[in-house]
Amino acid sequence: YVLVPRMSQIKPLNVSEYEEQARKVLTHNAFSYYVSGARDEITLRENEDAYKRIFIMPRFLRNVAHVDCSTTILGEKVSSPILIAACAMHKLATPEGEKATYRASQRCGSLFTLSSLSTTSLEEVATCGPDRRWFQLYIAKDRSFTQRLIKRVEQSGYTALVVTVDTPILGVRERDVRNAFQLPPPLKLANFEEFSGDTSMAGGTRQGQEQMSGLQAFFYQNLDPSISWKDIDWIIKQTKLPVLPTGIMSQADAALAAQADV
Repeated sequence: YVLVPRMSQIKPLNVSEYEEQARKVLTHNAFSYYVSGARDEITLRENEDAYKRIFIMPRFLRNVAHVDCSTTILGEKVSSPILIAACAMHKLATPEGEKATYRASQRCGSLFTLSSLSTTSLEEVATCGPDRRWFQLYIAKDRSFTQRLIKRVEQSGYTALVVTVDTPILGVRERDVRNAFQLPPPLKLANFEEFSGDTSMAGGTRQGQEQMSGLQAFFYQNLDPSISWKDIDWIIKQTKLPVLPTGIMSQADAALAAQADV
C-alpha cells in the first residue's frame, strides 16, 4: 500500500491554497480585511482575472540548465523582479507581524516594502535585517508629522519612499463596515503612536449619513485628500531617498511622474 498524506498535512502549493488555509486560521474580522476590496469589489475581481489573461510565449533550445532570475532595482540586487508590496497590519495574522514578513523576504532574496499602517514600528522592523527595505508613505494632514516620519525612515536605513497616490479617500470597504473593523487589543498602528487619536481604530464613526469602519474613520481624520503633484515635489525636497509614486494607472499620470523625476 502507498500511504497518501491528507491534504491538511500538505503545505499549500499555490496562492489559492494559501488563501483557503488563511480562511481556516484567521479570525473572521482579519480574513475579511485581507481578502476584501471596496464597494462591489469589481476592481478586485478584475485584478485577479487580468492575471489569468497573461500568457507567456515560450522559446525553446535556449539552454536553461542554469537559470538566473536575479536583477537589480535601484541598485539593490534581488533574486527576481517579484517584490513584496506594502500591506497593512500583519499582526492580524501572526504575533511577529511585519518582522516575520521581512525576515521571509530576506531569506528568499526579495525586497520588502513596509506599510505606514504597520502594526510593528519601522524601527523595530529595521532590526531584523540590513538591507532591501522600502517604506510606503501616506501623506498626513499634519505635514510636520510626515516630515518626522520621513526622518525616522531615513535614520532606520530604508532605501526608498513609496508614496501612495491612489487613495486620497479610502474606498468604502463594505465587509469592514459590516464587521465594525478595528484592531483587537493590544494591536495598534505602531508608526502613528504620537498621534493623539486612537491608533487601534476602535469604533467606526458616522460622517454625515455614512457609517464608517475604524480604518475608514482613521483615513478621514488623519490623511490628506487634497494631495497633488505639488506634494510629491514637497516630499522630494524633504528627503535624499528615491521617491516612487505607487498606484499610477494611466499613461498620462505616468508621463507626469516622469516629468516630476519620480
